[in-house]
Amino acid sequence: RGFAACGPTDAVVLTNSDVGFTPGMSRDLRRLLACKGACYCYRRDFNTALNILPSRYQVLSSAHFGGLDLFAFTKKWWNDHWEEAPDMLLGCTHWDLVYRDLIKKYAGGELYAGIWHENHPSHWATIPRGPGNMYNMNLSNLWYTTNDSSQPYKSV
Repeated sequence: RGFAACGPTDAVVLTNSDVGFTPGMSRDLRRLLACKGACYCYRRDFNTALNILPSRYQVLSSAHFGGLDLFAFTKKWWNDHWEEAPDMLLGCTHWDLVYRDLIKKYAGGELYAGIWHENHPSHWATIPRGPGNMYNMNLSNLWYTTNDSSQPYKSV
């Protein structure tokens, strides 16, 4: 639905509602999408509450979190590759890793240090073997049986 009224180079961005954008991120995102068509971004965590917008240098020096909290796709890229994306549950485990590797498979890019987050407990982590997490883990395992993430550009 997000692409309904879009042109081929317009983009949709998926992100969590509790992340902040690093200064200059939108410029970097536009440039990356113009070159690659899709990108992903790991979040950077702050363990204390922030009272002001952090600078790019503060974000770069904050704690790296292993999960990804931003994905962006142009309409063209998504139309070319959406059928390979498993129908996973957002907000549960593993979907972000699969989408990252799908983007890498088709030579998408990483938006480095584009988002930041004030650290807090995550719902998906409180029940590691809950039904949503198990559903995504099963789809992830199936996806990785035919997609070798150790050589992401091999099949392009």
